[in-house]
Amino acid sequence: MTNVPKKNLHLLADMGFADSFAERLEAFNLRDRNHIILVGKSPHKRLAKGAFPYTNLKDEHAPNPDEYNKVIVHFLLPMVCHWLKQHRELRIHWMFYGAEVYRNPLVGYDPIGPETKRYFSLNLDDLKRNVGYHLIHRRAWKKALLQVESILTHNPVEFELIKSLVAVPQAKMETFFYGKGLADAGPKPPVVPPSKQGPLSVQLGHCAFPSVNHMDFLKACAPQAGVEFHVPLSYGDSKYALWVKKQAQNRTDLHWMMHRLPIEAYMRHIDQMDAGVFPNARQQGLNNIKMFIRQGKPVFLHPDSPTTAYYKSIGIEIGRTDAFSVEEYHRLKSLAEQNKAAFNEYGSEAACREHYQRLFN
Repeated sequence: MTNVPKKNLHLLADMGFADSFAERLEAFNLRDRNHIILVGKSPHKRLAKGAFPYTNLKDEHAPNPDEYNKVIVHFLLPMVCHWLKQHRELRIHWMFYGAEVYRNPLVGYDPIGPETKRYFSLNLDDLKRNVGYHLIHRRAWKKALLQVESILTHNPVEFELIKSLVAVPQAKMETFFYGKGLADAGPKPPVVPPSKQGPLSVQLGHCAFPSVNHMDFLKACAPQAGVEFHVPLSYGDSKYALWVKKQAQNRTDLHWMMHRLPIEAYMRHIDQMDAGVFPNARQQGLNNIKMFIRQGKPVFLHPDSPTTAYYKSIGIEIGRTDAFSVEEYHRLKSLAEQNKAAFNEYGSEAACREHYQRLFN
């Protein structure tokens, strides 16, 4: 009898990344060797579109890890941490997203700027979440970290930051990125139209999460002649989106994007932008940032973001959000070809394929 190799098990938080990840596995001929299970509390409200099995890890659909080659956890949810208590000998591979650490009340890390902190003074839901983590999830979280064998991330700077924030003594780094932006953009960057007449169109942030620090940037950056900001707020915290809009209601240089666009329409939106400004101090918005760099468009990042340090280390020139200006835009624009070449070396489709084959074959 021929032994059938065990599949890899992927526990994915129920979000759109599940569909993108499945598509990438399919593109690299790895779909049949990897089993995806969504983890969540509301199967009737599932976000992923694919017909993936769904479990809260307490029901009959909870997987038996002994049936799989290895277990990869995409986003270390509290319910996964509690499930791991039943499998104390299991070693997991943690696909790092960011929010599970950077928004975790059990971790001493604060990426929120002083202007944005004013939003939380009114947020009772956030207070309840903090109390719940300490009372219910603290022990399970700490024990789950001891079962982490590797952390999958593309950024060595961020890996060192993770290790400084949480106790993962056994974890090694495995280089990986999803490649969602590559798939969304297609095989070749679109033809970028020549410089247009009129003001610069600059995207500010990528979503409606407080960690983007919209108001910290807007308070520090007065309106500039010849610049218009386009602000996507359709995804994330809807209360925060309305709060930001109210706080900046007297600004005439802002265009609010309150309705979510299909990915094709969103790509066309980025095609029309001249630059991107991302004031988040934590890792966030990577696909947006990559799509700007891939087109040779200037990107301004928070100076404390690990993404800033990483891109500079591989030869990509990045602007600072605290030094945004039209003059700095033109300086960075002159380095477009240098940035595109550096990005293609480290963030190409070939590099993405290698990561998938190495980790999931």
